[in-house]
Parts: sequence; C-alpha cells; structure tokens
Amino acid sequence: GDLKRLNNLQGELSIYIKGSYKNMGLDALEASLKVKTNLRSLSLNWEGNHNYEDELVLENLQPHDKILELKIREYGGEKLPTWMATKQLTSSLVHLEVVHISECANIKHVPSFSQLPNLKGLLLWDLPGVEYLGNDADECAGSEAPLSSPRMFFLSLTEISIHRLPNLKGWREVGLVDVFFPCVSKVTITGCEELEFFPSCPNVEDLEIRGVGNV
Repeated sequence: GDLKRLNNLQGELSIYIKGSYKNMGLDALEASLKVKTNLRSLSLNWEGNHNYEDELVLENLQPHDKILELKIREYGGEKLPTWMATKQLTSSLVHLEVVHISECANIKHVPSFSQLPNLKGLLLWDLPGVEYLGNDADECAGSEAPLSSPRMFFLSLTEISIHRLPNLKGWREVGLVDVFFPCVSKVTITGCEELEFFPSCPNVEDLEIRGVGNV
C-alpha cells in the first residue's frame, strides 16, 4: 500500500517482494503501477520463499503501457502474466525497449516478444524450465493477425543475451518460415547444451557462444 499514492514517481522503480503473507496479491494491485505513467524502468525482484500467490502478484504489478524497460528476477510462478502474452503485448507493452528475465526456476514458456516494435534488447538468464522460446499454437489461437512473414520478426532488436537455459531447444514461431533477426548486432549464448535451432543473425558484429548444443 506504500506505493498507492505515489503516482508522480519518475525514472526507475525497483520493487522487492519478500517472504509470503495473506493478501500479497491485493497489496500488489494497490500499488497501482498502471497509473504511474512517468516510470520508464520497472524492476520486480522476489526474495526468500516463493508461494502460491506469486503469479497473482505479478499479474497485479502490470506497469503502464509507456514503460521502456522491464526486469523480472527470481519470480516463482510457472506462467508469466496475461499482460505479457503475445496477443496482449502490442497494447500492454508497446513501447518496451528492454526485457530482462532472470533466475526464474519454474517458468515453462517465454513468449518471443517479436511483436514489440521498439524492442532493442532481450536478456534471458537462468531459466532452467524453458524448452522453447516463441509463440505456441495455443497462444496464437484466435489471433486476428498471425505472423506470416520473417520481415515481422524483431524489426528493432539489436542485442540478444541468453545465459544458462540448459533445456532450451530452440526458437519456435507459429506461421513463420526461415525466421531471422534482421538488425541484431550482438549475440551472447552460453550454457544452452540442448540448443538445436536458433534464427540467423546476418548482421551480427559481436558474437559469443559457449556451452551450446548442435546449432
């Protein structure tokens, strides 16, 4: 409730979620991040024991749609919130430039974020439960404008950093054939022993690959 009335906060906000108690989800909702339109960077950090309300807490910490940078660390849920689903991204996070998700042991699926027109940096670290990046058939079902051309794949992205996703097999985009990153200049991939497929980066200038499978 401490953040509820601080609607003029500017710049970067870091929130630390510690321990567990009843009504954590309600407290997150009362933070009213969606109305703090002067924030440009939001960092959400979990500390201590995770609990069954982690997913509700993250769902209720949705920032406003002008946020430029989003960091999520040590989140304990299996699913990312609905406002990060592929079908919602172009309305909920349309201005986002950097996504950094790290140390989330239970997450099973990460959307590709390819529909974000301004995304420049994608950093995914220590996500052992993730096998594929990108859209899946269920998530795309009913989409009014499914991706159908590699030209729609990350028009602004310049940096990809993937560290310690030991079960990651590849990138999966429904409706896309021969996908590639047209603008990516920096690629770092380490500790991805099961990786079998990764989109090409024809304009890469800075490349680091260690501990990677059969790419």
